[in-house]
Amino acid sequence: MEPSTRQDFIKKSGLALGVGGLASTGLLTTKGLLSQASAATNSGGKRWASGMKVHFFGGGGAADQYARVVVDGAKQAASDIGCSLTVLYSNWVAGTELSQCRQSIAERPDAIGLYGGPGDAAIMPLAAQAAKAGVEMSYWNCDVPKVRAAYGGGYVGVENWHQVGYDLAVFTIDRYHLKPGNQAIDFGFFNVPGLAPRDNGIADGLKAKGLKVTKLLLDATTGTNPESQTGVVVGALAKYPDAKVLSLSGGQWVGCAGYYLKAAGFKPGQVNVIGFDPELGVAQAEVANWAQVVVTQEPFLQGYMTVMSLCLQKVFKLLPFVIDTAAGNYVTSDNVHSVYPLIKAGLFA
Repeated sequence: MEPSTRQDFIKKSGLALGVGGLASTGLLTTKGLLSQASAATNSGGKRWASGMKVHFFGGGGAADQYARVVVDGAKQAASDIGCSLTVLYSNWVAGTELSQCRQSIAERPDAIGLYGGPGDAAIMPLAAQAAKAGVEMSYWNCDVPKVRAAYGGGYVGVENWHQVGYDLAVFTIDRYHLKPGNQAIDFGFFNVPGLAPRDNGIADGLKAKGLKVTKLLLDATTGTNPESQTGVVVGALAKYPDAKVLSLSGGQWVGCAGYYLKAAGFKPGQVNVIGFDPELGVAQAEVANWAQVVVTQEPFLQGYMTVMSLCLQKVFKLLPFVIDTAAGNYVTSDNVHSVYPLIKAGLFA
């Protein structure tokens, strides 16, 4: 019999959860604890956030695996507490998101949940505009500490450089007994302010242990079509056929590991493929041993708790949430079977 809740599932999965991860997974037991808390504040048959209008920025596109899990979390929160939710997609293009956010503020919703990828400098003017208009802002996945210091707002996600990138590199080195001088290829979004720290963190962690690291750029806008990066990955593997580590950053690209490696003439397990977010494609790649280690950032939680925080801020004047979503939780080719049903259900990535 499969575990009935996220909390039951994690307890039975054998995952190496940190304190923050254990706390966060305990918050979401299907529609459990938070829905019960919501019911306690209801009156006249209305849920407590009824009438609230929230615009939520899903980061990628509707067909993007990671964005879909985040948005599902946001939608679940809206369903649980009764707010109105408008979802906007930018295909990970910073200019598109910033333009859409500017328009959202002009429409005067009660609150906006924004993907922080564009970074502090780009978001700062929008935060100022939102504050002047009385629109609450909160951020997910990529922190914008300078913006939050200036204009407030919460953050639901991880500390990208150390918790996600550097620690993943060290975990991989220890797990696979890598040695100084081994070659590593680090693909990443080094031109995206909010995402660059995690890919740089991997490179820094590998270098600190003496590995040779080649950093190469991935196109973040190919999240809905990661197969388009095949030529780039194949070319890198042709140049460094002895690579022991291949970091493919986000789960959309890690999920294509088998596709890339077959095209390059590699066999499963010939190179250790690592990255972030155990989406369904990643889980399938790990089961087949095309990918070995990914760190989870709990995108469902990022969506859910961002919407929850915004509504609590607006309705009850509570302080915004700042939540560390499970950094340090590794899904590997060994333990992926235990979390596969939850990944398949779109509740874990």
